[in-house]
Amino acid sequence: MERTASFEGRVVTSAGSAERLLEQTDPAIYHGQGMTCVRRAATAACRLAKLALGLPDDDAPDESECRSACANLAYTDRDIEDVQRRRERHRADAVDPLAPRPRRDRAAAQAAQLSGIIDRHQIQGVPDAGERIA
Repeated sequence: MERTASFEGRVVTSAGSAERLLEQTDPAIYHGQGMTCVRRAATAACRLAKLALGLPDDDAPDESECRSACANLAYTDRDIEDVQRRRERHRADAVDPLAPRPRRDRAAAQAAQLSGIIDRHQIQGVPDAGERIA
């Protein structure tokens, strides 16, 4: 009996997306901690931040200049697992009775922000039970 792994990626569903992907010779995908950068120089927030400061442009993402609102960020299922672990640490910090109030408030805000990322991923990334992945 032959064993196969299930496909855990995404399906390109529009002609425009397929054409855009085919036009790119190198998709420039960079896996970071808790996120993946699918870098396009024109929309890279890290590149735009560096140019605004008069710094030289690089061909790779700069994690020190990464912005959470960047259009190039993508969250894979692997990334979401890391985000979930971070959220649980923040939730624990938010209820730590020995931590000062500002630290608990910040941890609660960070947990809420990570919950939003997880919720958006689950809404956008999970195919319907009847959807066929080819």
